[in-house]
Amino acid sequence: MAAESVRPDQLWYQYRPLGDRSIRLLELLPGSAQDGMRCRLRSAGLDDMRVDHPYEALSYVWGDTGDQVTIACDDACVVSISRSLLEALHALRDPISPRIIWADAICINQRDDAERSRQVRLIDAIYRNARRVVV
Repeated sequence: MAAESVRPDQLWYQYRPLGDRSIRLLELLPGSAQDGMRCRLRSAGLDDMRVDHPYEALSYVWGDTGDQVTIACDDACVVSISRSLLEALHALRDPISPRIIWADAICINQRDDAERSRQVRLIDAIYRNARRVVV
C-alpha cells in the first residue's frame, strides 16, 4: 500500500470555501492494492444529499496525527492524510468503480477553524444522510 511522495511539480490541494449547508465528498478512484491512492474532492449541498449525491460516511480512529502521508487529489494536487485514514481508504477502495465517501479529516479543511466549527454543527446530518456508515 504505497503512499505518494510529493514531487516538485505537484501542488497542495487548495480547499475552496463551502456554503453553510454544503459539505465536501471524496470520490475514491478505483485501483488495486498496488496502485497509489487517487481521489477527487467536490462539494455538494447537504439538504438533497440522499437523492442527488449518495455517499458513505466513514467513522474511524484518527490514530497518530503526526504519521501523515500524501495522496493524489484532483489529478495535479496532493493532500495530506493520516496513515490510519489511508488504511481505511485502501480497505474501501473498489478495483473497478469509484466510491463516494465522507471522511472528516479530508472532507473538512482542518486548517480553517471557522469551517471546522460550521462543519461540526452538521455532523449529525452528515451521518444521518449517508447511504451507509462504515465503521
